[in-house]
This record gives sequence, structure tokens and C-alpha cells, in this order.
Amino acid sequence: AAILGPPPAVPVPVDWDVVEAWVSLPLPGDYKSVASAYGPLDIGEFIWLHTPCVQEGRFDYATWLRETHRHCRISSRQAPPYEPPAFHPAPGGLLAWGMTRSASYLFWDTAASEDPDRWPVVVFHQDAVYRRVRPWHSYEMPLLDTLYAAVHTGLPLPGGGRIGARYPPLCCSPRAG
Repeated sequence: AAILGPPPAVPVPVDWDVVEAWVSLPLPGDYKSVASAYGPLDIGEFIWLHTPCVQEGRFDYATWLRETHRHCRISSRQAPPYEPPAFHPAPGGLLAWGMTRSASYLFWDTAASEDPDRWPVVVFHQDAVYRRVRPWHSYEMPLLDTLYAAVHTGLPLPGGGRIGARYPPLCCSPRAG
């Protein structure tokens, strides 16, 4: 709550056993805590935290994951090193969890550790592809540390620009499905 402010009165329910069985991985505890308390979340009006929902007519998490992985895989082939990284469900593949308003997608590097709470956040920046520079960058920090840095100091993007720190801290609003 120190980073995100108070959660909504009625959180969006998530069946984590079903979600983790579907992705065939345990997910980071901080992500599950934030998602359970807030649901899909717009953080500081610059990061969208995507979460699975079990309510009909809400955001389709599975479709978003597939489309995000596919988009980043295809786009990666247009900039150095011209070979995309592995994406989940490949062993150790990157697993998307969010996106930004600056044409970036946020992932966990599941190869970095057996412990999902230690997975660092990796960014794919679409604008770097247009500039023909490497679009991938690891922040070497897990989710909450990355969100804190984005809100308080900002984070550099490959090819230039920043995520966050243009808005006051403690800004968030639950996203509608």
C-alpha cells in the first residue's frame, strides 16, 4: 500500500491455483498479493499491471499473454540482436505481467531463479525497435522494487526515455476489466 495507495473496497477475485496450473509456474508472491488486493491496476498512469480475473466480461489474461509474447517475439526480429529471447511456456522463458504507456512491455525473467520472488523485471521497448537498437533491458530487480523505482525515480528505457517519475508517488487506480 505504501507504493500503490489504498486498495479498492472489493478486489477482483483470482483463483491462484488455477492460474498457476495454467501457466505451469508458481508466480511471485508480491504479484499475487497486489493482484488479489487491487485487481488490474493502473500505476501512476504509466504502468498497467495485468492480472487474471475470474469475472465474466473482464480482461482476458490468457489472450493478453499470448498476444503480448507473440508481438514482442515478432518485433524483436527487427532490431539487434535480431533473435528474440525465449518466452513462456518455453523453459526459462520471459513471462509478461504488464505494459506501459510508452510502448513498453514488462516481463519476469523466469530463468533467473528457481524462486519466483527473485525473478527480475525485464522491459521490451517498442520504440527501441524503431530506432534499431536492442529493445530488451533487465532492471535486475523484482516486481515491487521495480514499481517503487518507477514511481519514485523513474527507470531508463532501451533506446532512450523513461518509465515513470513524471507523476507524484502513490498514484494508482484499479483498471476496469
